Amino acid sequence: MFNKSAAAVLQALWWSEGLTRRELTSMLGLSRPTVDKAIKELLALDLITPLGRRPSGGGRPALSFMLNATARLVLGVDLELPHLDVILADLRGLPVKTKRTKLTGDLSDPLATLSRLADLLRAWTEEAGHPWGQVAGVGVGVPGFIVDGLVSILGRNLPTWLRVPAQKVLEERLGVPVQVNHDVHFMALAEAQRGGWNSRVLLYLALRPGLRGDMRLGASLLLQGEIYPGAHGNGATLYRAFVGPEELEGLAGEALAERLAERLTSSLVHAVTLFDPDRVVIQAEALGDLEPLFLERCRRHLEQALAGEFVGPVEVVPARVRGPSGAQGAAIGVVQGLARWPERLFDVGRG
Repeated sequence: MFNKSAAAVLQALWWSEGLTRRELTSMLGLSRPTVDKAIKELLALDLITPLGRRPSGGGRPALSFMLNATARLVLGVDLELPHLDVILADLRGLPVKTKRTKLTGDLSDPLATLSRLADLLRAWTEEAGHPWGQVAGVGVGVPGFIVDGLVSILGRNLPTWLRVPAQKVLEERLGVPVQVNHDVHFMALAEAQRGGWNSRVLLYLALRPGLRGDMRLGASLLLQGEIYPGAHGNGATLYRAFVGPEELEGLAGEALAERLAERLTSSLVHAVTLFDPDRVVIQAEALGDLEPLFLERCRRHLEQALAGEFVGPVEVVPARVRGPSGAQGAAIGVVQGLARWPERLFDVGRG
C-alpha cells in the first residue's frame, strides 16, 4: 500500500519538466524525509526518472526528477462504426502507435461487438510489443449518448444500441479502467490540448461522413478545457444535425459546400447565441479540398444569421488536430484522469 505523499509527488511531477526534492518540499508542504521516501517508492515503480543535476550558486548541484511517461501506456479508441481508430499513447497522451481498422460481424449486437473490440485491443497491443499489463486505462469514444453510464446509439446510418453498459462490459473483458464518452467530446478534448486552444469557451463541431452518403454534424462544448456533458450526457448536441443522402444527391464542389454550410449554420446559430463561445472550431477534414470553401460559407452564413444580435465577435477556424482526433482525445481523457488520481498507477504492471 503506497502512501498519499507518493501520489502527491507523482501528481506534481506529471506535467513538469523536472523538479528537485527542495522544490517538491516547498510546493507540497511536505517534510524532506517524506519527499525522499515518496521518490524512493516512485523510482522503484519506474514511474519517475532522474534528470541531470541542476547548476547551483554554491554547494552540490541538486538532482531533479520527472514523470517517466513511457512506464505505463493508455489506449484511445474511436468507435466510428464500423470503422475503428486506436492509439497507444504514453502517460502524457503522446501517441506511441496508431491503427485504423474495421470491425466485422453483426454490429447490431452490442455485447458481441464490444467483446470483439476487447479482443482486438488486447491482441493489437501485444503485437505492438507491449504487454497488456502495461496498460493503465482505455478511453472509448462512441457515436451516441451516455446517460447513467449506459450507451445509446441511434441513427439512420448506425446500428441501434439502447442503454448498453459499455464501460462495465469492457472493464470486465479488459481488466483495466475504461472511460466511455461521446466521440466528438473526445475530438474536442484533443483539439483543446494539442491544438493550443485554451479559450474560456470553445465550441467544437465535427462533420463526419455516414455509411450511405449522408453527413453527421457532431458538437461539443468545452469550458476552460473541460467537457460540458450536460445534465443527461447530451450537452452541446446540435438539433437535427444530420444531412441525409437525398439532400446531397447530385451535389459536388461549390454546391455541396453551400448545402452543408446552410445546414450546419441553421443548427449552429442557436448554440452560438446561447453559449457565446470565444471560438468555433470546425473539423471538416472529410471534405478534402472543399474544406476551405465550406468554412468560408459557414462564416458567411453565421454572420448573416447573427446580424443585429448582441453576440461578441465569433472566430470560426478549422481544426488543427487532424486524423484520428477522436482516438487521440480518448487517450488524453484517460491521461487526465490518471493525472488527477495518480495512485491508480501504483498497481499497474505489478503482476
